[in-house]
Amino acid sequence: MLGPQQSEIEVWNTLRWGKENYYQALDQRIEFETGLIPNLQTAFYLNVRSTSAAVLAEGTGSGFAGLESETELSFSNEWKYKLFDPVADPIGLAVYAEYAVGSRGFELEPRIILDKITGATVLALNVSAELEFEKEIEEDGTESTERATEIHLTGAIGFRLAPGFHLGLEVFSKNGLSDGSLSYSALYAGPTLSYAVERFWVNVTFMPQLTGLSGATNNGLVLDEAERYQTRLLFSFAI
Repeated sequence: MLGPQQSEIEVWNTLRWGKENYYQALDQRIEFETGLIPNLQTAFYLNVRSTSAAVLAEGTGSGFAGLESETELSFSNEWKYKLFDPVADPIGLAVYAEYAVGSRGFELEPRIILDKITGATVLALNVSAELEFEKEIEEDGTESTERATEIHLTGAIGFRLAPGFHLGLEVFSKNGLSDGSLSYSALYAGPTLSYAVERFWVNVTFMPQLTGLSGATNNGLVLDEAERYQTRLLFSFAI
C-alpha cells in the first residue's frame, strides 16, 4: 500500500491461449499508482487487448476458414482503501473498486482483499466480481447491450527464499454467471516467482487450467469461455 505522495508505474502483460479452436489474447496495462492519504490510493490505467481467434466455415461447425484479429483500447481507474494491516493486525483487509471505459463498453470490478504476512510467508485471498456491459451491433443494424458477469477467486502463498526473492503458488477460479446461475467454472493453478529491491519489483506467473468445475467442453476443461493457459509478467518501479 502506497503512502501519501508515493507513486509507482506498473506494467502488466498477460498472455492467454488455447481454446477449442485457435485462440490467443494479449492483455497489456500501463498503470500509474499514487497514494493520496494514509490507507487510500488510486491508480489510472491505459489498457490494450489484442486477440486472434480461428473463424470456422459457416454452416459446418468445423473447418478452418481463417483468423480474426481485434484490438481494443480502454481506460480504467481504481480506488483502494486499507482497513487493516497485514503485518500489524491479525489479518489484512482492503476494499477495492475499478471501472473501465472502452471502445466497446463499460466494466465495473469490486473486490475484497485479504492478506497476511508472517515472517517469510505471505498469504493472500482476493474475491472479485467483473460486471461487463458491451455494445453489440445486430444483423439488422440495431444496437444492443450485452451483459456478462464473472466471479473471480484468487488465492496465493509465497515464501521468501532469499532477500528479495519469493517463490509461491497461485490458484485462480474463473466463474461465469448467466441469469443468476453458474454457467461455467474453470480452476487454474501454477507457480509464481518474484524479485524486489528498494524501488523495483518483478513477478512472473504461469497457470494452466487444471479442470472445469462446471460447463466443461473438452477433456474436462472449459475451453469456450476460458483458456487452457495463462501467463503474466508484471513489473513496477517507484517514481
